[in-house]
Amino acid sequence: MYVGRLLSVGIVLWSLVMVAGLTQIGLNDYLRPARTVATRTPADLGMQFRDAPLITEDGLHLAAWFIPGTRRETLILQHGLGANRGDMLSIAADLHARGYSLMLLDSRAHGSSEGDISTLGVKEVRDIRAAVGYLVAQPEVDAARIGIYGKSLGGSVALLSAAALPELRAVVADSTFASARWVIEHQLHSLLNLPTWFGPLLLTAGSLEAGIAPDDAAPATAAAHLGQRPLLVIHGAEDTTFDVENAYMIYDAASGPRELWILQGVGHAGAYAHDPATFTERLDTFFSEALGSQ
Repeated sequence: MYVGRLLSVGIVLWSLVMVAGLTQIGLNDYLRPARTVATRTPADLGMQFRDAPLITEDGLHLAAWFIPGTRRETLILQHGLGANRGDMLSIAADLHARGYSLMLLDSRAHGSSEGDISTLGVKEVRDIRAAVGYLVAQPEVDAARIGIYGKSLGGSVALLSAAALPELRAVVADSTFASARWVIEHQLHSLLNLPTWFGPLLLTAGSLEAGIAPDDAAPATAAAHLGQRPLLVIHGAEDTTFDVENAYMIYDAASGPRELWILQGVGHAGAYAHDPATFTERLDTFFSEALGSQ
């Protein structure tokens, strides 16, 4: 009898350890992504730039580049999870060729920036606030003509930041998720190969570790708070990271001017690589109209 009870307790403890271990592994992929640093600078693509060191309201030092253009419009280009500002250089070069001033920054816990935890776009709003503060002080920048483009996690950063910062006058969200809760409830197996019942545990544990509320990471909710600022939602129909349904939810949530661009045969964050010329033309048209250059 005693041995049987001891064995049962051992099995329960082992199961708890396994669940805790799997939960931490799943969280680390998103809260503590492996760092990569930029191996090129804008100068490697023929763009003059200056380093733009940023300090967030919570005291983090962020690495950023400011690339002056010939137009008054300025765009913040935000990378995805586990990436860095260097991953945005090709898009930056094409937009800079059309005259835009640009800012590329490493988010907290990414690239050469400080920080230990990525928060799915929530605390990254502080990063963008620091970027906007820098930009409005630059003579090349018209403070009334600042837009933001974000890819994957960067799309969440873009939407959550725009909801909080009226200085961001137009938003492009490319291949992002509607909410962390929805993804965990509907895509947990495809993302982390974990059973659905892990979802509530992951959501609670992740929120506690990141220091955010469970439903703070909800770009669709942020889209509903853009007012009349224009939004362009881009998504690949074959995205297996964040199902295309996320794009429809974000688009439907927005109440102001909005556009939806679904690309057939394109996977996660693949719109630019699929057709750089068409992608650049679409962004240029959107931002030109949204920021009033025409």
